[in-house]
Amino acid sequence: MKRKKQKRLLLILLVLLLALCVGYFFLLRYNEGQENKESEETDTSVSIYPKDFDSSAISSISYNYDGTELDFSLQSDGETWQYDSNTDFPLNQSSLSGMNSQLQSLTATRKIKDNLDDLADYGLDQPSNTVAAKDSDGTEFTIYFGNSNDTAGVTYVYTSADENIYTVDSGVADYFSHPLLDMIVEDELPLPDTTAVYKNITIQRGKNKLTFRYNENGDTELDYLKRCSWFGDIDGDRFAMDDNAVSELTGALTGLTTSGCAAYDITDKKMSVYGLDDPTAVITVNYTQTETVEEEETAEETSEAAENQTQAEDNTETKTVPYKLTLKIGKAVGDYYYVTWNDISQVYLMSASSLETFLNCDKSGLSYMEPFDFMVNDLDEMKITCDGQTWNYQIKRTSEEVESTDEDGNPTTEEQEVTKYTLNGQKIDSGDFTNVLGTIQDLSAEKLYPADKSSDTPSDKDAITIQVRFGRSERSKVTLVLTPYDSNYYALYVDGTPTWLMNKTDIAGFVKALPAEEE
Repeated sequence: MKRKKQKRLLLILLVLLLALCVGYFFLLRYNEGQENKESEETDTSVSIYPKDFDSSAISSISYNYDGTELDFSLQSDGETWQYDSNTDFPLNQSSLSGMNSQLQSLTATRKIKDNLDDLADYGLDQPSNTVAAKDSDGTEFTIYFGNSNDTAGVTYVYTSADENIYTVDSGVADYFSHPLLDMIVEDELPLPDTTAVYKNITIQRGKNKLTFRYNENGDTELDYLKRCSWFGDIDGDRFAMDDNAVSELTGALTGLTTSGCAAYDITDKKMSVYGLDDPTAVITVNYTQTETVEEEETAEETSEAAENQTQAEDNTETKTVPYKLTLKIGKAVGDYYYVTWNDISQVYLMSASSLETFLNCDKSGLSYMEPFDFMVNDLDEMKITCDGQTWNYQIKRTSEEVESTDEDGNPTTEEQEVTKYTLNGQKIDSGDFTNVLGTIQDLSAEKLYPADKSSDTPSDKDAITIQVRFGRSERSKVTLVLTPYDSNYYALYVDGTPTWLMNKTDIAGFVKALPAEEE
C-alpha cells in the first residue's frame, strides 16, 4: 500500500515537471516574439528619398505659406541663401540653414500604406503644405504634408518619389510654417546703454510738443532749490522735473523691444498704411555713449630673430560718441503699434504697454513736487509768518581760529567754519533750527496748481508766508505764500505765481511744530 502511494506521488511529480517544461518552452517563444515585435516597433525609420536625389547637396527650397509661394536658392559660395523673388531681401541665413538641415536628415518614422487610395483619411487630399527641394544636379523632390497626430507626435506625408504614405516627426512641418518676414534680418534698434548721457528728449504728439532737457548747472528760474538737472517744456509751459520721473522715462526707453517685422522696404507713399505719414507720436532722443575703440598699431621688434620685422599691437581708446534716435509711432493694431526709426525702410510692431510712458506722460507726472526741500548749507535765513507771529531764523557762518593739537601733541590753531543760529535775534542751538527745518522738509505737494487758474493772486487772509534767503548770487531770495484753496488744500505761490497744492492737514502739522511764542 505504501509502495503504491509512492508510485502515485512520483507520477504526479513527473506530470508537474512536464507541465513546467512545456510552460517554460512557450514562455521563451513568447519573449522571443515580444523582443522581435519591440525591435520592429523601435526600428521603423524609412528613407523617403529616391536614389537619384542627393539630399546632402540641396540647392533650392520652396514652400507655401498662406497662399504665397516662398522660393529660396543657395548661392555659388555654397553658404549663402537668397529669397528668389527679391534678391535684396535681408534673409536670416539661420532660418534656411535650419530648413536645409531638416531636409538633409529627413526620414519617415513609418510607412503607413503602399498606395494613395485614401489620401483624405490623412488630410493629404488637400495638403496643409508642400515643400519642394532641388539638389545640385537639378533633381527635384517634393513632400506633401497632411494631418498631424498629436498623440503620436507625427505628421502624415507622401512624396513625389513613390505612392506610399508615411509618417514623419511633427516638428519637421514647423520649419516650413513661417511667413517671409519671420526670416528677415531685423534692424537693430539703437537704444542707449548704461554709459549713456542724455542731452534731451522730445515727444511730439500731434500738435502737442514735450521737450525735456538736461542742464548740469541747474536753472534757478525754474528750480529755486537747485535740486533738479532736468527741465521740461510742454508747449511753452516750463517746469523742473523730478529725477525719479526722468529715470522712469529713460528706463522705459532702454527697455523698448520690437515684436516682429510688419513690412519690408516701405516707401514714403506706403507709410500711410501704417499711420506713419502722420504718426501718433515721434520720440527723439539725443545722447552720447562711451565706447572703447580698438586701434591697431605696428612696432619694430628688437630681438635679433625678428629684426626689421613688425608686430601688431592692439590698443584701446575710449571715445564719447553722439547718437540720435528718432522713433515714429504709427497706428495701433491690437496690443501693438506700428513703429519705425531713423532712416530704415522696415516697419515693426512694438507693444502698446511699453510705449504708454511716452504716450501718456504729462506735467503732473513729471514735475518736481518738493517745494520745501531746503538744505542747511544753502540757507542764510528763513522767515516764517503765521497768525500774526513771526519766526525769523538766521544762519551765519564765520571762520574762527580753533585751538587743537597736532600729531605730536603740540598745541596748534587752525581755521574752521563755525555756524551760528538765531531765532528773532536770540541765539539757539543748531538742533532747535534743524527740528523745524526737518518738519518743513517733509512737506510734499500733492498736486500742481490748476493751469486754468494760473492768473490767481495770493490772498492775505489766513496766509502763511515763508521767506528764504540763499547764500548764492542767482535767485538769492524766494517768497513762498500758502493761502487756503478749498477744504482740502492750501495753494502755494512762489514769488506770486501759483505753483502747487498742499494738503491742509500737513500744513497744520507744520504750524503746530513751530516754537511757542515766549511770554
